[in-house]
Amino acid sequence: KKDIIHNEYNVPMSKELDKEVDLMCDISSLYIERGLQQGLQQGLQKGFDLGVKQGREQGIMKEKISTIVELSKIGVSLENIARATHISSKEVLDILNTNK
Repeated sequence: KKDIIHNEYNVPMSKELDKEVDLMCDISSLYIERGLQQGLQQGLQKGFDLGVKQGREQGIMKEKISTIVELSKIGVSLENIARATHISSKEVLDILNTNK
């Protein structure tokens, strides 16, 4: 950056200007580092939240599958299973066919 200031803009570099450029670069680096850390933290939080949501949904679905299979074993009708689990009859049938 010092070379650019000196060569492209014909600004002579003095010790004072040299120190100021170093300070500006240090401040810029600090802001970049803070921005990266903040972005990483936000990304990790969003990823964690999404993972928790997906895990919860998978857990609920596993429990519904277990309930569907058990209700079927004791002779509850397909329509009543669908009604009780809030899943369509077709989905209940698909679940039963894959979990025999």
